Amino acid sequence: MFKIKIIKLGIVVGGLIVVFASSSQAAPVCLFGGVRCFIACGHAPTPKDAVAAAPYLKTALGNDPYDRITGFDQWTALFTTPLGKCLGINGWKRYHFRVSASGKVVQAVTSWDGLRTVDLQLEQFNGAPPKCREEFCYIRAEVVRHAWKHMERVPVEGDHVRIEGELHWDGHGFLEIHPARSTDVRILDSNGLLQLN
Repeated sequence: MFKIKIIKLGIVVGGLIVVFASSSQAAPVCLFGGVRCFIACGHAPTPKDAVAAAPYLKTALGNDPYDRITGFDQWTALFTTPLGKCLGINGWKRYHFRVSASGKVVQAVTSWDGLRTVDLQLEQFNGAPPKCREEFCYIRAEVVRHAWKHMERVPVEGDHVRIEGELHWDGHGFLEIHPARSTDVRILDSNGLLQLN
């Protein structure tokens, strides 16, 4: 009987934390928004604007520096996102300013949590060529379901795209763009211009 009361109390307290400590844009796939990351958050930088964020872009000599998302990763996201990231464990830190990025899609995968992950090899960051420490700069975008389901066509590997959205730090140790609307993700033609639908 006592164990049941403890479990119920834990559920109530957890629900109150999610409701009152949530950050509505930090994790749009979360039922009540996301709790700001507080456990296993990596070493989040503190840029004040998009210009100050540029030095924290992922860099590599050639290949995508992010791990490939496997079928297992896609499936387990159904549990790890709402029961981990949304509750502040290895989750997101919100920066409260928007950025834009243009480049070539090097990975595009939709997971069971509803997020479409799009990794970009950058050609531009906030309208200018990125200043990279290595040969290439990269950034990841996490496009929520209510945005990508309204797109005429979702980005796939090899596409050139322009993505806008609020900047976040992912607890895995890198910056992400979180587009909130379908118009925040635009597919570009071979000249880098917006494709006409």
